[in-house]
Amino acid sequence: MTRRTVIAAAIVAAWLAGIATLARRELFRGETERMVQAGLLIAPGAEYFTVTRDSDRVGYASSTIDTSATRIHVSEFLLTEETEGKAVRRMAVRGIVNLTRGMRLTDFRFDLGESYGPWSAVGTYSADSVLTVVTTAGHAKPDTTRRQLHGQLMLPTTVPLAMVLERRPVVGRHRAFTLYDPMRDSVYDVAVHIRAESLFVITDSATLDPSTTRWTVANQDTVRAWRIETVGGGIVSGWVDEKGRIVRTAPFGEFTLHRTAYEIAFQNWSLDNKEHPRAVVPPPSAADTLAAGAAHD
Repeated sequence: MTRRTVIAAAIVAAWLAGIATLARRELFRGETERMVQAGLLIAPGAEYFTVTRDSDRVGYASSTIDTSATRIHVSEFLLTEETEGKAVRRMAVRGIVNLTRGMRLTDFRFDLGESYGPWSAVGTYSADSVLTVVTTAGHAKPDTTRRQLHGQLMLPTTVPLAMVLERRPVVGRHRAFTLYDPMRDSVYDVAVHIRAESLFVITDSATLDPSTTRWTVANQDTVRAWRIETVGGGIVSGWVDEKGRIVRTAPFGEFTLHRTAYEIAFQNWSLDNKEHPRAVVPPPSAADTLAAGAAHD
């Protein structure tokens, strides 16, 4: 064997060793590192939704994400209004979740109001993995619970982000999460699956129709989305785009959220419900979300 052949073989062996090391790091890197990478891919922005029940429009919703040097701030709002006989029942749900840039939960707050409240859950997740939650229902004395957990803790709000951004979404992939459900004050393990992939046509801008004084579709865009769900259904389900943002979901089973332009989601609802001023509550803006998160920085 010539010296040139030996050198060539050594170069090839070194190259193969490098490839193997890279593959090993990619395949077996820890959960923490994967979540840090996912956190870096989270982009700020706001999405708006119409809320329907049995094809009838009953409300609107919003989801806003903002980021700072150290935090990721997620704010969500949902309002529904339905007529039951002569009574009008309203449900207002507002939530804010703060994460580190590595997608580690630090604190959250969820509020339920109008005809279904008041109720609130305020929680913190400490560096030593202790979850402390204070829940208040009506005028009752606040109830505090503490749980010693292990590793990454997710909320239903943050699972879609982690599921899509941690690794490229592929139908058939599944991932286990430890989930805290604030509505039930329970912690449990869930397996989230990517069941399908499809294209959606989403309204991304609107124009005002002078004849009806209502906002209508101006432009639409095609969005690729993946359906994620837990075995047997549950609170984590819906269609999610490549940014981890909801395209369509039914978080409470009874209502369906469809992503659309802000004017169609909120302004049309406001115009159609002038006789119910209490229902016209604007969704939080990105500035509101950033200000709320900045208080924790």
